[in-house]
Amino acid sequence: SNTITALIQAAYGVRDRWSTDTWRVIDDITEEWLERLERNNISLVELQDMLDQVITSLVALSGLTSESMTREQGWRFLDIGRRIERSLMIISIMRTLTVPAHSPFVENAMLEAALVSNESLITYRRRYRSYLQLTTVLELILFDDANPRSLIFQLNTMQEHIEKLPNESSSKHLTELQRLLLESSTQLLLNDAAALAQPDHEIPTHQALDQLLARLSHLIGEMSQVITKTYFTAPQAPHQLVDTYGESEE
Repeated sequence: SNTITALIQAAYGVRDRWSTDTWRVIDDITEEWLERLERNNISLVELQDMLDQVITSLVALSGLTSESMTREQGWRFLDIGRRIERSLMIISIMRTLTVPAHSPFVENAMLEAALVSNESLITYRRRYRSYLQLTTVLELILFDDANPRSLIFQLNTMQEHIEKLPNESSSKHLTELQRLLLESSTQLLLNDAAALAQPDHEIPTHQALDQLLARLSHLIGEMSQVITKTYFTAPQAPHQLVDTYGESEE
């Protein structure tokens, strides 16, 4: 609810930048969401139908911005934000569904839910043509750089954008943002899907997988804060440090 409301507010904050087609989609989202907020007694079926309409409108908005926006810095920041959100969502889904160790029947249901949530079930079936296994699911969702829904794909795309962002420093050292991104990619690629899929024998969980995902969540969250601090925090107004008005004239 808060995310949709924030989206609508942000859209109206830059109302002069949207095309007519984009405004049509934004109006649809606004009407659908306001209708939901105004209705107290709504059935589960009606709610599902309303959410389906909102999702369709959001997909349309994403497609319009992707195909219509000029590739300037505003678009780069928009896409970086999308990649950060998607990365954190992937991590959250995988920690919830794949970190706990389950019986084979339950694990199969959890793996299928993870793939469906990441729009990767059809890709998995086409590529592996076998029953679901945690190792291959991790390979597809975390490590496959050809899968636009994978975690490494998000990090690689952010790397391309960040290299083109303005940087005041002339030093050859990595910026804080570049360091966090490099550490995230390195932490991920130094691991192996087969090893991460091995459960801990003492507790019913995939401990190594959980530790990796927790670390990546922290690093990617730090990236978001650094971007905000570096590019979106308004500079403080200059102020005088020494009072010269009280000095006596000679």
